[in-house]
Amino acid sequence: MAESTAELDGARALRILREGTIRPRGLMPDCSNYTYLAQVRGHDGDLLAVYKPASGEMPLDDFPDGTLGKREVAAYLVSEALGWRVVPPTVYRADGPHGPGSLQQFIAADLSQHYFTMMPKRAEDFRMMAAFDCIVNNADRKSGHCLLDDTGHIWGVDNGLTFHPLPKLRTVIWEFGGEAVPQTLVMPGCWPSASWATSPGSSGSINCSPRLSCVPLPSGLGGWRRMEPFRTPARAGPIPGPWSNRAG
Repeated sequence: MAESTAELDGARALRILREGTIRPRGLMPDCSNYTYLAQVRGHDGDLLAVYKPASGEMPLDDFPDGTLGKREVAAYLVSEALGWRVVPPTVYRADGPHGPGSLQQFIAADLSQHYFTMMPKRAEDFRMMAAFDCIVNNADRKSGHCLLDDTGHIWGVDNGLTFHPLPKLRTVIWEFGGEAVPQTLVMPGCWPSASWATSPGSSGSINCSPRLSCVPLPSGLGGWRRMEPFRTPARAGPIPGPWSNRAG
């Protein structure tokens, strides 16, 4: 039997995702791309996972074909490098049953809860998620992409539309526009004078932590292999506001 989020630590979940046998159980409903709920059986346990084969991605005008799963993995690596645990454990499997693709721990979430129901009570969690989305240049943060698990932790899923070389921030999280980044999220050398600039004419910016430039990312993101190529769109303000008509 697959274990719950509360029963699995991140390291063991990653081992199972990397090494376990993937058995698709069926397509998940209401997804833009082919997305499977899968059982992954490893030597030290089972878990449910979300498997997104590259062959099942719908073509997009502004993201290279077959790269969304690698962007999911890149978002997880950045989340872990920051120590923020925004993204569930995620790996890229070249040996998936329907071809190469991302494999992410399934979050058994309370489906009655999403961004708009959890705000403002969980505002501090969403301040962190807003900062994370600015760093990874997230073009697809919907309310339903914010999941509350059985431990009370909030996860951000569906991070495939990230790391575009142009500013693409598109999100439902605009309440914190113009606020200073909380000191609890600021590490030495990270965002020395940052703010979330989401009002017309604002000049604030967000700078990536220097240590993120050392995070190895999956190859195949339009030639990117490290954080450095997308530090510029993350920090060059103003960050797009909710009035923007820029296509995502």
